[in-house]
Amino acid sequence: MGALYAGATGKGQKFSSDDLTLLNSFAGQTALAFSNARLLATLRERNQELSDKVEELNSTLERLRVANACRQQMSRFVPSSVVRSLELDPDSPELEKQESDVTVLFLDIAGYTRLVSRLEEGEAPRLVEKYFSAFVDCIHDGGGEVTEVAGDGLMVIFQDEDKTRHAVAAARTALDIRDETERLNRQLPTGMKHLKVNTGINSGTAFVGVSRFAGRADIRYTFTASGMTTVIAARAGAAALDGEILLSPETAKRVEGAVELESAGRYELKNIDAPMELFRLK
Repeated sequence: MGALYAGATGKGQKFSSDDLTLLNSFAGQTALAFSNARLLATLRERNQELSDKVEELNSTLERLRVANACRQQMSRFVPSSVVRSLELDPDSPELEKQESDVTVLFLDIAGYTRLVSRLEEGEAPRLVEKYFSAFVDCIHDGGGEVTEVAGDGLMVIFQDEDKTRHAVAAARTALDIRDETERLNRQLPTGMKHLKVNTGINSGTAFVGVSRFAGRADIRYTFTASGMTTVIAARAGAAALDGEILLSPETAKRVEGAVELESAGRYELKNIDAPMELFRLK
């Protein structure tokens, strides 16, 4: 605010109407200057607020960009169901191991050791990478999740509310993987031995979730399924030869009518008390 004082021009003299007009004009201009100053101060204040908000928004966008990049990187190593649970709640009880009905698929490349010995250093891993990349697409399309990767093998879990549906999905995924293997084999150089993928599948109850391994220096988490259902699937995979897809009796019962099967005979499986009949997926 401001105050304007006008003193007398001389003893006994009065202000004229012209003096009043001039004074009003001057006061009006002064008031306008004050008003403009207030508006300018408000504008600067608003600009600063907007600048702060833009800076905050840019910071938020950068955090989102980094978070999304981390999510994409993490999804390459961690099953998508785990990523989703971590995003909702890092301490989610869903991450803890829970009893669940699943179908477990094990696959490995037959003769991997011989393959490595015959190829130049680094060539075998690149070749396996090419095949596994194609397999992962089949697994994703079938609704499975890769939980473990060992040099020449994969462990895959299929889950669904319908027990038959996830068993059928696993069986059909195994057939798709066999088709992909044949397609990639046709692209191999002339004279190079074709790869064979042996597969074992079993369905049943398993403990599914995150396993925590805590040492003095570090803590490791793995997402997997454990129990006899997993063991039998692994043993069936180890029994498969020459690109076979072997199913346990439980999986065979669930997929009956959806795929074509034949008995592969009775097998003595490691750490399994009695011989078990396995079924070959045709």
